[in-house]
Amino acid sequence: MVGIVDYGCGNVSSIQNMFSKIGIWSKTVENPLEIYNFDSIVLPGVGAFDTGVNKLKETGFWDAISIFVEQEKKPILGICLGMQLFFEKSQEGQENGFSWMPGELIKFIPNNSVKVPHIGWERLNNTSSSLFTDTKDEFYFVHSYHAPCDLNVEFIIASSTYEINFPAAVQKGNITGFQFHPEKSLSSGKKLLTRWHQSITRK
Repeated sequence: MVGIVDYGCGNVSSIQNMFSKIGIWSKTVENPLEIYNFDSIVLPGVGAFDTGVNKLKETGFWDAISIFVEQEKKPILGICLGMQLFFEKSQEGQENGFSWMPGELIKFIPNNSVKVPHIGWERLNNTSSSLFTDTKDEFYFVHSYHAPCDLNVEFIIASSTYEINFPAAVQKGNITGFQFHPEKSLSSGKKLLTRWHQSITRK
């Protein structure tokens, strides 16, 4: 069973609808104590880094997720801001993230060819995981900040390019993060979420 954390910073319904379309049972989680009933959780997120951190702490999800991931060693998938919260900090704010991934999130620098936020469909490159099997797949991005480009390469399972090459997906043990929105990425997202679920259920 997949629990989708509802802490007021993400469109949980679109993620649940996508899981439903590919035949994966999921449920939104509004009580932090309930997450321990699930085999895996998804941490969505839209908005500012500090807002996400503070919402998780105000709702009681911060400590519950930490226990779920660090002590129970159960799988978590972070999407967009959800993935960014895995890092130590962000140029966007002052709060500290979960610090499961090292480094500070960086803002794209706007110029004549780069608009911020980065919005649109992109292919992935430098893929190093069986989660990504089709180089023609495209995924939908909406973000102004990105993971550090000097992140330890062993944690980067896919990159993308928006004038610069940046980490698009990361993984460390039971922790997986997608900077893009698989729930908005049509057939590419369906295939990816199916493979992610298969990968955690085989373990």
